[in-house]
Amino acid sequence: MNGLLAILSLLSEGATDEATARSLNISCRTVERRLGNLATMLGATSRFQLGCLCSHYGLVSITAPEPPVQLPKPPYPAVGRWPLSNRHAP
Repeated sequence: MNGLLAILSLLSEGATDEATARSLNISCRTVERRLGNLATMLGATSRFQLGCLCSHYGLVSITAPEPPVQLPKPPYPAVGRWPLSNRHAP
């Protein structure tokens, strides 16, 4: 299980399967096989679902990164407040 947690940790930080395999001195196929076995155990049908389930069960900790910059306020009115166009006039 310790090796699997190391794989999950690296992947949750954004590493590819290949980079994870290199970091842990295992083959890429081993990474894929261990993830496949875990997906089967948890009932996940996609990598995204596997990540969500791993987070749900506390196998990985995911924190949202801070946005790099403050986003500007939009120069247009809020949704639902657009002026009506002439084509809707009777």
